[in-house]
Amino acid sequence: MCGIAGVLDLRGKKVLAAEIGEMIETIVHRGPDDHGTYLDEEVAFAHRRLSIIDLTSAGHQPMKTTDGSVVVSFNGEIYNYRELMSELKSKGHTFASESDTEVILKAYQEYGLECFKHFNGMWALSIWDKKKRRLVLSRDRMGVKPLYWASDNGRLLFASEIKAILPVLGKGSRPNKARLFDYLFYGFLDHTTETMFEGINQLKGGEYLVAEGGKYKIKSYWELPRPAAVPSTDPVEQFEALLTDSVRLRLRSDVPVGSCLSGGLDSSAIVGLANKFLRQEDGKSIGQAQQVFSSCFDVKRFDERQFIDQVVAATGVEAHQTFLQPQEVLDLAEKVTWHQDEPFGSTSIFAQWKVFELAKKAKMKVMLDGQGADELLAGYHGYFGSYFFQLFRELHWLELGRELAAFKHLHPSSLVDALRSFAVLLLPRPVVRSVASLPSVNNSPVFRREFFKDQFHGLEVPRRYENAFTNYLAHLFRELSLPALLHYEDRNSMAFSIESRVPFLDYRLVEYAFSLPDHYKIERGTTKAILRKAIKGAVPEAIRTRQDKMGFVTPESVWFREELARSMRQFFKQKQLMIWEYAEPTALRALLDEHQAGKKDHSRTIWRWYNAEIWLRRFFV
Repeated sequence: MCGIAGVLDLRGKKVLAAEIGEMIETIVHRGPDDHGTYLDEEVAFAHRRLSIIDLTSAGHQPMKTTDGSVVVSFNGEIYNYRELMSELKSKGHTFASESDTEVILKAYQEYGLECFKHFNGMWALSIWDKKKRRLVLSRDRMGVKPLYWASDNGRLLFASEIKAILPVLGKGSRPNKARLFDYLFYGFLDHTTETMFEGINQLKGGEYLVAEGGKYKIKSYWELPRPAAVPSTDPVEQFEALLTDSVRLRLRSDVPVGSCLSGGLDSSAIVGLANKFLRQEDGKSIGQAQQVFSSCFDVKRFDERQFIDQVVAATGVEAHQTFLQPQEVLDLAEKVTWHQDEPFGSTSIFAQWKVFELAKKAKMKVMLDGQGADELLAGYHGYFGSYFFQLFRELHWLELGRELAAFKHLHPSSLVDALRSFAVLLLPRPVVRSVASLPSVNNSPVFRREFFKDQFHGLEVPRRYENAFTNYLAHLFRELSLPALLHYEDRNSMAFSIESRVPFLDYRLVEYAFSLPDHYKIERGTTKAILRKAIKGAVPEAIRTRQDKMGFVTPESVWFREELARSMRQFFKQKQLMIWEYAEPTALRALLDEHQAGKKDHSRTIWRWYNAEIWLRRFFV
């Protein structure tokens, strides 16, 4: 894992070394082990290295081919690099290192822009083709690793983090009001190619950018698969085989590998499967005992130690636990926001921050995490509305009745929300858009009238699939949920120079999961049905059959009423806050009062406005 930055002058003018140096110095935390630069007239690359595979100087970056005709600066891992290396050797290529970076170089020489389709991994990379005077930027299929870019005064700027672009952005930076509104009103982040910084964009997962001849264009090399026929092999066995192989590949490392463990189904599955490999092999990549790291709380309903302890007992892993304290949320707010680049959705990000901080103290450089399983396999209760609707639309009314009964039995407290989502899908879209804009929805009175009027827009779900359930699943996977979670994961892990790997996002597993019929995701009121069947025996039964869901949550609702109540009141009493350009002070303070009186839970809204202020001060003052 590393940090990259670069400049291409589209007019052919020479790039100064000082500029690229200023960019890369802002993201030293991404790669403290080594650094390098490459300059060739109109192009410059800078690199910070976190050594994971081939720790020798042979893995130094930017890396050039023997003849110097192709240069790469690469952040991430190509997990199938060994297989690709063998394949490329059979085609006549020779290698001077054991690094996956060199595999990228030779794959580009062999396959050109088709090389990305051969990679199984996570990456954000830049390639300079000296003979063609061509720059290529590419991001992995799922967007696990970030890659930002901006076109500024005839130059193309790019980097692993937004903050690395800011020092050389000639026109300066301003908030992108449209994206800031989406965050404040909907809680959305990373749902478009735009960022909250005006003029700075990101490549989406599965895209690459090609710049040559003074112009650039962006193309897609991967998208979610089209619906497939019912699989002929046993889907549970095939899913298990793909997930197991994904974990195996992500254990490839020349440094110790640890795991995040929340006590939920997904992280427990990863720990259980990794433990199998530890028993079967010498455990070199993990260390003598697998180490797991968890966030815990003294507030019982937010604490998952009863499940964490069961996984620890069943696997014999070495457990580490951290306890986020309420005051730490305020004390760390500016630092975490700087690392995140943009404001974030809830205080759960601090819990994850503390987990990676703990892993750093234990000298971990690689961590496995269960991110992506919920978006891949319909792990949230919010998916049930579209599932019910699809059964209704296909006239499977008997099955719909069974699913409704099972849902009511397993999740009685979520039934009203699921039925509301189901009902909304039955309404004409214009009606839904009208209802969404009413003052009682999403606290719109909090916004200044002109700001709300200028920025409010309805939400449209891209139509990728005819199946409403699969289409909604894809929307959260590609836009509304997963991209933001990957953003948080990358910044929190890299703040501590740790590489985070997510086995559920192996592209083979993703393509297979999206090809399966709906009932492999939801069955009799139970989410992630196929995963639960596939990991039988790998995790304790109490976890495999869990119906509640938490993750790295925090008791923010309680904290804003109790431990942090006074701090929040004092904060929003200030007259000179930058958010007053967007919010009505009286309305926001009334909303805080309502929350602290226990009348309604506004904790997410309160946090978003608080974090927006921290962000505005940090980046625009």
